Amino acid sequence: MSGTLYFASAPVPRPVGGLQVIADLVALLRDEGFEAVQWYPDLPGTPPLADSAASVVASELQVFPEDLLVFPGAMVRPGADPAPLARKTIFNQNHFFTFMHWQELSPYPGWRTDPDVWVVSRESQAVLGRLLPENPPRLIPLHTDPALFRPGVREQPVISWMPRKRPHEESLITRLLLTDARTADVELHEIYDAPRDEVACVLSRTSVFLALGHTESFGLPVAEALMSGCLVVGYPGGGGEHLFEAPGAWLVPEQRPLALVEKALQVLTDRRNDSLGERNRDWIRHHYSREATRTALLGAVRDALRRPGGAGIATHPLSVMSPLDASFTITG
Repeated sequence: MSGTLYFASAPVPRPVGGLQVIADLVALLRDEGFEAVQWYPDLPGTPPLADSAASVVASELQVFPEDLLVFPGAMVRPGADPAPLARKTIFNQNHFFTFMHWQELSPYPGWRTDPDVWVVSRESQAVLGRLLPENPPRLIPLHTDPALFRPGVREQPVISWMPRKRPHEESLITRLLLTDARTADVELHEIYDAPRDEVACVLSRTSVFLALGHTESFGLPVAEALMSGCLVVGYPGGGGEHLFEAPGAWLVPEQRPLALVEKALQVLTDRRNDSLGERNRDWIRHHYSREATRTALLGAVRDALRRPGGAGIATHPLSVMSPLDASFTITG
């Protein structure tokens, strides 16, 4: 493959969520011999990039017929084709945010030709497949690194959670935990804005992870907790329900903080659950492996490259989204 695969991304000091997924897919493709790079806009305050060999900074790019541009769904706006002549794909990581900027039933995405659409969960594939019957989305299942996310030494009971998606409810949950006598000897750990290796370290010690996802396409934190050998209690957040089929995962009715805390403490103290952490790890490795991601991604890229492509100028969507929409989320 002589062309370049450009994955449009956002310049941030530390990639998380959907940005980290993009970085991981670029790394996987480079391992397979593709010239894949992350493409960032040239904006004031852009932080230094960790891997300049796998990235390019430019608000506009000259692209050629053999190239492929991949745009996150969150960057797609009605009719605003960022590269009219080029071969393009939309990488939609969250179906909930797909049509936030659409009026009535105007066509999606409203470009000169319909691009391929990639999604990361069966739920997204089903939802967007219903809405895009002429261009059904292709599933690129995510995976979690078993070498990074793995069980560690659990010297005392630990309950951890990520509050970002439910700040108001999380404040209730935290107070319920702190005022409960059953948590006197339990470490309570809020994971907020932490680098991935720090998240992995906390999860390696966690006994029960509280899933506080909301409007999720997949629910990567839950997958990471399962890979780390944690028991999981909480909400699927929309698209993550399949993850709760793991042997040591329990669904709680939506927006029931007291029910969530009660279930978490019950799970924590039930010795019959002691073996379920390792079974969770086996389950997630079986259902969401790197090989499954690799196979699906390589197939999707090769199919996309069979579409017609032309030379021209590509404009990074973030270079013209000024100020950046308050609703912008890279998980789209």
